[in-house]
This record gives sequence, C-alpha cells and structure tokens, in this order.
Amino acid sequence: MARKGNQNWKFRLTHGRKKEFETPEELSIEIQDYFDWAVENPLTQIRHMNGKHGIEEVEVKLPRPFTLQGMATHIGITVQTFKNYGKLKANAETKLEEATTKKQKGEALKDLEIANDYFVVYTHARQIIFTQKYEGAAVGFFKENLIVRDLGIVDKQQHEVIVEQPLFPDAHKK
Repeated sequence: MARKGNQNWKFRLTHGRKKEFETPEELSIEIQDYFDWAVENPLTQIRHMNGKHGIEEVEVKLPRPFTLQGMATHIGITVQTFKNYGKLKANAETKLEEATTKKQKGEALKDLEIANDYFVVYTHARQIIFTQKYEGAAVGFFKENLIVRDLGIVDKQQHEVIVEQPLFPDAHKK
C-alpha cells in the first residue's frame, strides 16, 4: 500500500479516464449514425379512418425526434459524457492560461486544438437536434408544447394586476 501523502500520481502518463471516442472524427461518425438510424426508423402510429369498407386501421409513419438521450444511448455513452466533450475546450483554455513553461504551453496548445475539434462536433450535434425538433414542431410533426419546453423556449407574458383603493372605504359598510 502506498504511503499517505505520496506523490506517485505525478508519474502517471495520463490523467483521468480514457475518452470513449479517441478522436473527434470517431465521435462525429457515431453521432451521424444515430441521426441516420432515427431517420430510417420513424415512429408509427395507428389511426382509424373511414375507408371503402368502414373504419380501417392505417399505420402512419411519423418522424422520430432527435434527442440527446437517444443519441447518447445509441452511441453507448451517457448524456453527461457527451456534455463533457463540450467542456473540453474550456478546460484546455484554462490549462493553457495556467501553463508556465514552454513545454506545458506546447502540450496545452495541442490539447486545445483537439478540444476545439471535439467542441465543433458537440456544437454541431446540438444544433442539428435543436433544428430538427424546432422545425418538426413548427409543421406539427411533434407536440409543440413538449418541444418548446425541451428546447427551453419560453413565451413570456406579463400580467399586471392593479388594485385600486376605494375612494370612500366606509361607504359600503352601512
């Protein structure tokens, strides 16, 4: 067992857990695979319609909304892990700011370049999910109230209540 207060951790070649996707390209390919799967596997709904022989059941295919949860599940990670890919850029920028030696700055710049690539993949995926949900709700494919809430879009209405004091407060007590 290691002695308490030792500095053995400094000898590690890597810190933290290994990334699920070693390159931004791997992550991008898996995300695109999710989008393709979602498009190729629409949701189905049974509707009852009047037909030639009375009421008929008709299977209607509806677009499947893209979701962070669905994407994360499809590519085998958690939503938090996906969000962590989006935080790599800020972490790398902090590391660069804190670097004091030329070697540390060089490593931090390399990390920042890779983190930027992950950030582009992360941001692009989020934009695609947002756009597909927003446009789907706009044309009625998805329940507008659910999508608006999920996307964080708020329709703020201001309500103003004016309470008036009666001119003669004792007049109505008789």
